[in-house]
Amino acid sequence: MSKYTPTDIYRAARQVLPDLPEALQRQVEPLLARGEAGQATHTELLRLLTANEDTRRSFRHALRGEEGLLVLQAKGLSGLPGPLPTTPGEVFVCPAPGCDYRYVIAEAGEDPGECPTHQLPLEEE
Repeated sequence: MSKYTPTDIYRAARQVLPDLPEALQRQVEPLLARGEAGQATHTELLRLLTANEDTRRSFRHALRGEEGLLVLQAKGLSGLPGPLPTTPGEVFVCPAPGCDYRYVIAEAGEDPGECPTHQLPLEEE
């Protein structure tokens, strides 16, 4: 027994229908229309939509609700390369004119301290 309901199968079939080859579209459309009207055609739709590897992959992604993932995989992207950079914390600067001292806090609640040159408390940028 499939974990997908006939309704899931009809929804996914409707979703992939525009991307199917024309000959397969002509076979799927009447089955889909009859299925949506209440006749049990989901088994025949499954047979048609899983016969070809590319169609099976698209249909499987539609069943699982992975449309965005399918677009990324079709272009060859499987994730971002390398580790993700850390997000910088709040930036504090010296209030003295002409001073370019900056300090980025690493943890919430960290005291930014003061400018090592002017001994003035740092202010949020």
